Amino acid sequence: MTVYHTPILAEEIINFLNIKPNSNIADLTTGEGGHSSMIAPLNRDGSLLCLDRDRIILEKAQERLNEFQHITYICDTYDNLSEVRNKNNLPSFDGILIDMGVSMFHFKGANRGFSFEDETLDMRLSVDATKSAELVVNTYSEQDLADIFYYYGEEYYSRRYAREIVRERPFHSAKELSSYLMKTIGKHGRTHPATKIFQALRIYVNEELDIAENMLRIIVENLSPEGILCILTFHSLEDRLVKKSFKYHAQQGLGSILTPKPMKPSLEEIKKNPAARSAKLRIFKRV
Repeated sequence: MTVYHTPILAEEIINFLNIKPNSNIADLTTGEGGHSSMIAPLNRDGSLLCLDRDRIILEKAQERLNEFQHITYICDTYDNLSEVRNKNNLPSFDGILIDMGVSMFHFKGANRGFSFEDETLDMRLSVDATKSAELVVNTYSEQDLADIFYYYGEEYYSRRYAREIVRERPFHSAKELSSYLMKTIGKHGRTHPATKIFQALRIYVNEELDIAENMLRIIVENLSPEGILCILTFHSLEDRLVKKSFKYHAQQGLGSILTPKPMKPSLEEIKKNPAARSAKLRIFKRV
């Protein structure tokens, strides 16, 4: 099978999780199973929950990890972890891993509009979701689009982008939209003008921040005593949520922050995997 995604800060995460043969671990953003493929050989006497909201990519992970018999595969969003545990009679976890980035599978292999060259304008992380980027771009008001671009993409020129899109729409492919923005607005430095717009649309369509906030409220209660929580983020909106949540849980006496400052990939890792350049790893330990 073709594997698109390279797990980021993988060795550091495995070291922090301190996995034992009987450990119960949860990979709540399994993707193609990159991190799980490193975890599974280490806890064969325990359990591994592989959860992802995209049933197609979860099937790829299951194919990749089919030699391991101690894995439970669940298609759901990670804010439903407590319900997933109760429904499937799963234990609390000695380690939880969350990679809040988008898998390279979605950029290179899914053809859902995450890449500027894709033929669709979809951007759904789950093929079962109803709201698409095409619907948003072609039917939302100029004001609503500007708000989405500003709040979820942190795009300073959000009103201009919204005005240009409304003037020219409809758009039916990611390439059509990205090419139009390049033509009418042009680059800001080295960055493609559609970068923040695509980020904003993706976050909005998939309700990523709302789901992340809900997850962060319940995640610590799903850890065993001394359990480790590792969260990878890739932009400031996510990282601020995680930082705030860790601080709150520490103040409540539920655990301690093991990374006062987030860990970042080495220059060597970034050279090998440029997608790692914006990654930040924060780690929390439950008391």
